[in-house]
Amino acid sequence: MSIATVKAIFNRWLSLLLTALVAALLAGLPGCTGGPRPSLSQGETVVHPGQPRQMNQAYLIGPGDILEVSVLSAPGISSGPYALQPGDTLLLEFHRNEYLNRNLLIRPDGMVTLPYLGEVKAAGLTARGLAQELSNRYQKYFKNPKLTLSVVNYNAPYKELQTAFTNSATGQSKLLTVALDGTLSLPLMHPLQVAGRSTTWVRDQVQPAYSKALGNVSVQIDLKEIKSNLVYVLGEVNRPGVVNMSAPMTVTQLIALSGGYKDSAGLASVVLMRPDENNHPTGRVLNINKILAKGDMGDDVLVQRYDVVYVPPSMIHQMNLAVLFGIRNMMPIQSNAALGFQYLWGAGTGFKPF
Repeated sequence: MSIATVKAIFNRWLSLLLTALVAALLAGLPGCTGGPRPSLSQGETVVHPGQPRQMNQAYLIGPGDILEVSVLSAPGISSGPYALQPGDTLLLEFHRNEYLNRNLLIRPDGMVTLPYLGEVKAAGLTARGLAQELSNRYQKYFKNPKLTLSVVNYNAPYKELQTAFTNSATGQSKLLTVALDGTLSLPLMHPLQVAGRSTTWVRDQVQPAYSKALGNVSVQIDLKEIKSNLVYVLGEVNRPGVVNMSAPMTVTQLIALSGGYKDSAGLASVVLMRPDENNHPTGRVLNINKILAKGDMGDDVLVQRYDVVYVPPSMIHQMNLAVLFGIRNMMPIQSNAALGFQYLWGAGTGFKPF
């Protein structure tokens, strides 16, 4: 190959490179710094996500989150009379028939066993109501029976619940993990679907259920550890991967948490992908350049759980790669770490390494 041929090849590639750079400059700076924007083909629509979650909106629970649940006896007087429950212990005292005095334990089936009467239902009645019931029944055996019924040990289910909730690590509370199906398993309750709900909503469901079963109690639900608030960062950032957000975060803050952007990043065309209410992917293009260069916060939206943020390579970076790839494959010389540039076609052509 002659020297004229080599010069012609170099001139051709130099001309192509200059033409590409001039075209990019004429297209304007946004075209140079940003990657390709999503195009709309016939019949295809890019759905923009709705307004981002506000800073003051409650956090919504997700699978894997850890909640701390406390159930304590609430101070104050109950609004109604106490209803007897299984596990309660009663003291029955007869006047003039003291040999019938005894302690009564309400069984799990709600019944107690009494002399002469046999099985009597006690659960669900008040102490006064049960005493009146027994007095009426004993009139069959005694003339004008006089008796007193006292509750000496009550609210056994609450005490059992307190035992279940008490441990050396957390005191009178219990750490519960939200299951992968979004349910939370609480003592004395069926699994409760809590995914997508706030801790306030969970407390409002648990409080009435426990109050009905246990009496005057107070329920506290605290978010102990966040495990499911995941977002994904891809592309031209220094640490791509998964980020578990412990606080509300914008796209710019998320990029900073991922080690910042690379020199090759196309910040004018950052893509935010988000599932809609039907779990279909939606997309939005954000111009982070406007935020960083001009302080325009219009595109710095808050990210939500399971969002995907993609920082594409800039157009100049992609052109550089294309030009370098073409030069590497078309040039008659290649780089050699030890010898510098070496001619590919071997000796005998009149060229020497330089």
